[in-house]
Amino acid sequence: MALRGTNQELGRPLNRRIVLETIRQKGPVTRVQIARQVGLTVQTVSTIAAELEKLGIIGIHPGMPKGRGFPAPRLEVNPNGGFACGVYVTPLGLEAGLMNLSGEVLDTYSEAATQISADAAFDRISAVVAKLVADIPPEKVFGVGMAMPGPFDIESMSCVGPTTMEQWRGVDV
Repeated sequence: MALRGTNQELGRPLNRRIVLETIRQKGPVTRVQIARQVGLTVQTVSTIAAELEKLGIIGIHPGMPKGRGFPAPRLEVNPNGGFACGVYVTPLGLEAGLMNLSGEVLDTYSEAATQISADAAFDRISAVVAKLVADIPPEKVFGVGMAMPGPFDIESMSCVGPTTMEQWRGVDV
């Protein structure tokens, strides 16, 4: 699926996400290449790139000379410009990981905990995530995602089998 941007001011967060995702997927890439690919103006891409560089999320590197003139600078993701945690809760325990902006897994954690209750799981998740991000400035931690087997609170579906986590019924995750 090709990502397409919009030049409307209300679309600014979407445009930022599209530009960053294009840099992440195609980088190192020039502003002109990004603009052509996503349908934004070069000026819009340049403004967004400057914001992302100021935040340390991307790096801007000079192109390598291959003849006359100066080559366009190339944009690429700064892998350590931001981090996120992923948590997976199962009937057998929990797993967590820390990733950088390039998607590289930097650290993992796994703990056996058969049929852990929601309250106990949230306590453990808080402690594990705090440990994983302990050496990272808080402003560089972009979020925590959580996955778990289901279904939950669906009366017409069977509540049997290894993915059933009955003690999570009714918990607002």
